[in-house]
Amino acid sequence: MKRVATLAIVLVFLFALAPAVAPASASSGPTFTVSSNITAMPGTTVTVPIMVTNNPGFTAAGLLVEYNSSVLELTSVTAPIAAMPLNPEFRLTTNQGVQWIHLVQQNLTNWSGTGTVINMTFNVRAGAALGISGIYLSFTTSPNGDPVNAAGDTLWGATTASGSVNVVANPAAAFTFTAASNVSATRGNTVTVPVTVSNNPGFTSVAFDVDYNSSVLEIRSVTARNTAMPLSSQFALTTTPGRQRIHLINTNLADWGGGGALVDITFNVRSNASTGVSAVTLSFADFPFGEPANAAGHVFMDARTASGSVNVSGGGGDQGGWDGWDPDPGSGGGATPQEPNHWFTEGNAWTQGSGQNLELFIEKGFHLFSSVSVNGDTIFRNSQYQARAGSTIVTLFANYLETLSTGWHTVTVRFTDNATATAYFRILENWSSWEPPPDIDDGFIGNPYPDDLDQSTDGTDDTSKPGTGGGFGRPPQTGLPDISLLALAACMSLIVTVPACLFAVRRIRMLLKSSKHSK
Repeated sequence: MKRVATLAIVLVFLFALAPAVAPASASSGPTFTVSSNITAMPGTTVTVPIMVTNNPGFTAAGLLVEYNSSVLELTSVTAPIAAMPLNPEFRLTTNQGVQWIHLVQQNLTNWSGTGTVINMTFNVRAGAALGISGIYLSFTTSPNGDPVNAAGDTLWGATTASGSVNVVANPAAAFTFTAASNVSATRGNTVTVPVTVSNNPGFTSVAFDVDYNSSVLEIRSVTARNTAMPLSSQFALTTTPGRQRIHLINTNLADWGGGGALVDITFNVRSNASTGVSAVTLSFADFPFGEPANAAGHVFMDARTASGSVNVSGGGGDQGGWDGWDPDPGSGGGATPQEPNHWFTEGNAWTQGSGQNLELFIEKGFHLFSSVSVNGDTIFRNSQYQARAGSTIVTLFANYLETLSTGWHTVTVRFTDNATATAYFRILENWSSWEPPPDIDDGFIGNPYPDDLDQSTDGTDDTSKPGTGGGFGRPPQTGLPDISLLALAACMSLIVTVPACLFAVRRIRMLLKSSKHSK
């Protein structure tokens, strides 16, 4: 009996030493949701988004979409988020009624964002039956389409939620948020642009972005007009000229079904502003979705926004006002306009494999935007970069930045009035050592080097000194690199484990031999 007990103890000891081998998995995962009850008429087109929420981070997912092909005809599938694109081999199926959609992060890094990842556009057939037509979402089964992360773990906790299109003969008037148009204003004075709501079925929260030309307008205040729909307690005026986010929420989480004035946005009109119409663009925020939602959690994806404008006249004259670029350089013999202020919103260093975009903000009207070049070569909009209003914001996509070599690069943004904005950014390897930048003149408006990239006046790099932490993108300088510590730990583990295993094997042989003799 003692021999048996000893044998059992030895076997338990061996199993404890052996590494566990099990399929990689994770208990939590994102939720993929198809929008529900989107209203459309026969003979029209309708866009149905698929949104992601509760996302711990994934690098690929396979989705199966099923729908009634006698009601709907799928015409296109797009992925609006550059960090989570469609598989390059994606094709629309020839079998209407079913569509496979494969999302994959090209750098094989985790994307942990939220919001709309897929837009599906359907034709509603002319003879379609009226009523709710379901759009059913699931993960593909062959191969397994459950989301996986960059470590290879399958996110078994991921879920899907189906949606629908409501085909109607005469849809009700659209639920719309509208910024007032052609509001008169004069230089050097203030102007208020109201935002109104109409055809309101009742909502409890909404978030939208207001984009405007910061060379013409400077935001001064935002005021909620109805006590039942106040500003969020976290509301603050923007620190980024050209864009203001506004979030309204009923503090009792109850639906408000009123109409009329919702918000007043007051601007200062710059004393040197260009005269004429200046757009005030209204759009729902990515919050992960800013569309209005009701107390039951329904999101009104068919709600609309209508943008407005301010019509500026010369009244106030040029009284000094803003000290930035002159938006109307006049006929001064073809002189080149002054370079506008510009800066990288999150610093000018980008690390390979990070999956993050690089964003450059330029204080110049977007209506004058022309093109972008990197290292003298023009790059392509929507595939390599994105440009949008507020003043002008240029976003270099991560998948394009991955094609650039490590080191310093030059980006130049050109405008139709011959103005340019030139800035410098650096591509870093993961944990790369710091190198001094090239000998360039950084004495223009908008220094491209933030303080966290050391520019020593004596020509040396302070971040290379022992014990300084290694600077931007460099690991702390310790006695042994992290990889050496890991190797040392592995060796120590082998030193302890191998003799223990040999001892256990010898002990088992002795017990078996003695067991035979005792029979």
